[in-house]
Amino acid sequence: MAWLSQKQVSALTGFSESALRHWRKGRKEWDSSLCGPAFFSVHGRIYYSAPSVQLWMRKHAALSGIIGLEASDLIPIR
Repeated sequence: MAWLSQKQVSALTGFSESALRHWRKGRKEWDSSLCGPAFFSVHGRIYYSAPSVQLWMRKHAALSGIIGLEASDLIPIR
């Protein structure tokens, strides 16, 4: 399973590291319908699993009404 850093998830999703941090802390002032991808912490470092980010991206795209999101646009699962 591929583990992604906050910086990698930020680059893949287009959301800033700050937005990811706010979502982890439960702060969703700008849109309460959004929440970030599932994450876990090891010794203070934040990691995301590639499959959970991929699932979150699909869900977020569906909620946002993004049309034409292709499987090739998502993270490859190895």
